[in-house]
Amino acid sequence: MKHLISFIAFFLFSLHSMLAQEVTTDVSSIPYNLRLTTQQGEYYLNIVNGAAYISEQPQDLLLIEQEDGSFGIADTERNYLIYKGIDRWTMTTDTEPYNWTLAAMPDGGYSITGVNGLLGTNDYDGNTPGSPIYGDKTVENGNVVWSITPANIAGQREEETELPTITVAYHGEHIAFVDIPSSISDVTYSLDNANVTLMSNTTTREYAYQISGKTGDGSLTLVGNYKLTLQLNGVEITNSDGPAIDVECGKRIAVELVDGTVNRLIDGANGTHKAALYFSGHPEFEGRGALSVKGNSKHAISAKEYLQLKKSVGTINVLGAVSDGIHCGKGKVANEHNYFEMRGGIVNINNVGSDGIDSDDFGVIRLSGGTLNVNLTGDDADGLKADSILQITGGSINMTVAGNKSNAIRSNYYATLSGGNINVVLTGDGSKALKTKNANTTVLNGGILYITGGEIEVYALGDNFYEPDDTTKCMGISTDLDLNQTGGNVLIYALGPDAKGYNVKRTERKRAGTFQVVKAPWKLNPYSFQYDMSSYVVVKMDEEMVNDYSNLAVAAFIADECVGVALFSNNNFGELRIRANSTEPDSISFCLYDYEKELEINLTADRDVIFTPNECYGYPGSPVVLGGQYPEERLRGDVNLDGLVNINDVVAIINVMAGDDIFFNTADVNEDGNRDINDVVAVINIMAGAQ
Repeated sequence: MKHLISFIAFFLFSLHSMLAQEVTTDVSSIPYNLRLTTQQGEYYLNIVNGAAYISEQPQDLLLIEQEDGSFGIADTERNYLIYKGIDRWTMTTDTEPYNWTLAAMPDGGYSITGVNGLLGTNDYDGNTPGSPIYGDKTVENGNVVWSITPANIAGQREEETELPTITVAYHGEHIAFVDIPSSISDVTYSLDNANVTLMSNTTTREYAYQISGKTGDGSLTLVGNYKLTLQLNGVEITNSDGPAIDVECGKRIAVELVDGTVNRLIDGANGTHKAALYFSGHPEFEGRGALSVKGNSKHAISAKEYLQLKKSVGTINVLGAVSDGIHCGKGKVANEHNYFEMRGGIVNINNVGSDGIDSDDFGVIRLSGGTLNVNLTGDDADGLKADSILQITGGSINMTVAGNKSNAIRSNYYATLSGGNINVVLTGDGSKALKTKNANTTVLNGGILYITGGEIEVYALGDNFYEPDDTTKCMGISTDLDLNQTGGNVLIYALGPDAKGYNVKRTERKRAGTFQVVKAPWKLNPYSFQYDMSSYVVVKMDEEMVNDYSNLAVAAFIADECVGVALFSNNNFGELRIRANSTEPDSISFCLYDYEKELEINLTADRDVIFTPNECYGYPGSPVVLGGQYPEERLRGDVNLDGLVNINDVVAIINVMAGDDIFFNTADVNEDGNRDINDVVAVINIMAGAQ
């Protein structure tokens, strides 16, 4: 199983939030089993002699919260593993600490090295992803699912009671009410009109802060050193000169968008704050409500450490931002806690000056579910930017990129695409859909793109971006090093005179899956139309059926507008999706472009094709036949098409100049767009052998 070891990453990354529901602060007396479910059966995590193993027998383990807010996985002798960040964790015993490293492999699995030698191995040879194993167990072709189960049901804790809740209710421009229950003695507050500051001194109890109401000139600041829950319960905050909500707590912040509520946060312009919604810790979003945020000074949403969207999250709308829509990163090199993770929900990002989502400072991005929609308009920006590793295993990503030299998805190390659906439209000059950079030559596999699954469709419509010393092309995929494909389906439409399918600077390997580039000189944005229909077509040129479409492009037109480009997955027929913005029964015409001959030729269908929404003309076994003829090759200067270049061609040009249009198309001998004395001179020079 290629992703067997990835359970460690998934489990440890989400352990903090999982245990907020699974365990209380002190769980040292409650034993748990960590069970791995695969197609080959169930296995358990064991800790034996200071090492972790996969076993068919369960072992009682303790889950213990540490002072820094992380959790340990301990055996009953209290030898435990403490989570330290994205790619590092430490085994601690009573007598001696051991450092372990969790290294991400190119195929999405993980290799673990530690005190007892190589516990996780991989058949990775520097070029080809292999199969990670852990201990003496190898699990192949199985869905890996880890679960936490109490080892002793009788000793299982009672369900956690509802959190003590502090409420803040805004009323108008300058009024806010704060209610702190009498049972809470370690939280105080201050009010300045509708600017609310709550300060917590708790180190043992988690509190919920429920926020509601509306203010046009207020704010909320939460200060503390212990994890908390922020409940947005139908609140609208606009702050004229600072953040709408500022959470100054370096711990886990559970952000609940209360089901059915609509929440809106807007900050002031020209401030020194980092975002309209800011966290100095690590927020975890959940709840089926909606949240809209606009950042008028810098980012819309920003977290100093990681930011996570759970499966249960509703809708988050970034209405605009001077800089990034969503930003996470501490601003320090080699920060271990930087990542953006999306497991569910809907995120819509528009009107940002820089990146849509930026996981900064060696930050990682992981997408496994939900829907991400980004409309990117800024130049030199990225829709989704990982400052280190990027992994997409599921979900739906839809992006439009209008900015020049911008990227839809960018990784500064390497990227692994193993699932989900990615749809990108590029209109910006020099823009790219997928970009992997070798930003740090000391990083293993920096600049490599691994495609093992998923569906990727790109429309590259931009032109070249010209600079004094460089030309940047618009293209679907660009890698600083390698492209390795072992699965998935990639379809790139490179449309227009400048667009390119892809570029690999070092090595290209395609072992499985599909990878196809459709090139055409006409531009078409499929998402700018309301209606569509389809047709199956073949082409017959000079009365012979075409059996090689590798250098040909075929398109459909309504009047002069390109409304469809044919996809020839094989040489038997092409598939055409024909689009329109009206249901009027317009006639469809067809055109062919031959890249080898550099010719554009009109085609005639063997039947009338009329635009009819949801209709289909032709079938794979009986396609529409599009016929055309290549022009006969002729001598340059043979204006009258008699096979000779002589004085009669001069006479033909003079007749065209006098108004006779019989040879109008051939009279422009020097191809300057005019029919004049210069064409006469060109014919005379040809007759004299000068050209």
